[in-house]
Amino acid sequence: MGSERARLLAENNRRFNEAAARFASNPPFVGELNGITFYSDDDFLPHTPCQFKDVEINPDVAHRQVAGTPMDIRPSYLPYGIPPVPQEEGFWGCNGRVYHALRRFSGVGGNVEVARWVYPHVSARAPRQYLEPTAIAGRPAVVQRNELYFNPVFQRNDPAGLQAVIVREEWGLTIVQGFMPIEELVKVAAGLNR
Repeated sequence: MGSERARLLAENNRRFNEAAARFASNPPFVGELNGITFYSDDDFLPHTPCQFKDVEINPDVAHRQVAGTPMDIRPSYLPYGIPPVPQEEGFWGCNGRVYHALRRFSGVGGNVEVARWVYPHVSARAPRQYLEPTAIAGRPAVVQRNELYFNPVFQRNDPAGLQAVIVREEWGLTIVQGFMPIEELVKVAAGLNR
């Protein structure tokens, strides 16, 4: 039994590495797609409120400031096994104002990270063929898929990397990402407070 498990794990690692290599074999898409600007980390970013000098804001101050706003990230849906209490959170901005909020939710069902910021651009992380324009909760969005591979240990198709849903909001962007089926991430994004 132990040798069969070792064989399955080795096969899983091989398949994962092949899928990850296929994903990375093309450069990330740089440009605009469905109202969202994907920029190269090597390029100059468009203007941001903090002129690239964002600092972490004290959570007590941030909680008071974001209460009742979209920056107060409140999912109405999380995948089974992930409780609605964030395991980690952070707030960044400048001059005491929050411009970027992040909450990570974790449990036996996996991990989901929700980030929001007030600017309409995001770092390019995926080749164009993995980006799909769509709409979520009536807003323009882009689904970022990853290469799938058959996981012989769990007998299912798994992503070989992070998958994400990026939503263009009236005030900026929402990004929901995790190592799980894209359908689950879409449900999380659709159920967020706006």
